[in-house]
Amino acid sequence: LEDDEVDRAEVEVQQCTELTVTNRSRAYPERLFKGFGSSVCGFEGIEMKIRTGGTVFIKDYPYGPGYSEEEIQTHRFIFREIFIQYNRTLAQCMLEKIMNTDINTGVANQNSLMYYAVNLIKNGRIGDYTGIFFNIHNFKYVNKVFDYSQGDVILRNYAHMVKSYLDSDEEIARLGGDNFVVICRNENASDFISKIKDVHMSHEFRSVKRELQLGVTAGIACLEGVDKPREVMARTSIAYQAARKTGAGSIVVYTKEIQKQLMDDQEILAAFPQALAAGEFVVYYQPKVRIADKSIYGAEALVRWLRDGQVVTPARFIPQFEREGSVCRLDYYMLEQVCGFLKSRLDKGLKIVPVSVNFSRRHLEEGDLVERITGTIDRFGIDRSYIEIELTESEDYQNYEIMSSVIGRLKER
Repeated sequence: LEDDEVDRAEVEVQQCTELTVTNRSRAYPERLFKGFGSSVCGFEGIEMKIRTGGTVFIKDYPYGPGYSEEEIQTHRFIFREIFIQYNRTLAQCMLEKIMNTDINTGVANQNSLMYYAVNLIKNGRIGDYTGIFFNIHNFKYVNKVFDYSQGDVILRNYAHMVKSYLDSDEEIARLGGDNFVVICRNENASDFISKIKDVHMSHEFRSVKRELQLGVTAGIACLEGVDKPREVMARTSIAYQAARKTGAGSIVVYTKEIQKQLMDDQEILAAFPQALAAGEFVVYYQPKVRIADKSIYGAEALVRWLRDGQVVTPARFIPQFEREGSVCRLDYYMLEQVCGFLKSRLDKGLKIVPVSVNFSRRHLEEGDLVERITGTIDRFGIDRSYIEIELTESEDYQNYEIMSSVIGRLKER
């Protein structure tokens, strides 16, 4: 650069996206690098690329009689090491970002949320925050309207929309599926809940545009007294499980009583396999009586749990088994018990009547349901007309096509 070109060069640096400057005879003018934070002015023979944002890349060309071969090699070694360390640091930062980000949505993952909670605990600020565990209600509808790839796009847009409701010192993380956890300041929790209860979005794909209204089922927990990050997840997930029991769209606040109830439920679920193997579940037969002549024309098989010398009613364990899935094993157990009972009466020459056995609608997810039912009946050598299958009610079950197909196949058998 000539002296009369310096001022013009300064303007060009500030306006262009990339500039290469070469000078092998004298130092760069200080003002040429104004705004780029460069401290290299004064070195001679340096080629620079200056990119928007202030990043400066330096490559040294120590030409001239003033440099020995040893000095040249030393310079090259130093700059090579700087380059290697810089790229190593950059790669480490990128790796940490990947490890702490949910790839599908771009928000934090659970690992990142735990680090965030740890910092709040260390700084003694955790009591100023509220944890919220929520699930997007009826997101399955989205995957029915659009394909799964577009469902991922909608989920990502939803996550960023919800993130926009938070302040910079608050955090949202995706746990998987359509489950999220938020840690926000106590004074903002109520407003945040009111927003996510009714989120409106629109999405268009291949000329199909739909207006989406997404609600949540959520558990809320005050984090006062939390001293371990895992307790954040424990409190919020307990409240969320209680909300699920209450019904879709429910919002439940964590309490010690709710935690005790959930622990009791977990105890029941944990005891189920051993209780089933020990025959603790027994069948009570409720007769169906014809009013005209008071004759018994059928019966319904009812399950009771004889646990520790006491009779536990179905209301205490069936809902838990229904949610967890153990109810399917119990239903097949009951069917076998009924078939065995009818078979024993036939062997004794006693009269039998049709008996109805309750089956959860969770069985409709099984592809071999009809074959397993008929196979069990046939194994005991009983006429199929003596077994009636009743599908229990479930207000949130909506796949009526599968249900009609199963009922039709059962009637055919």
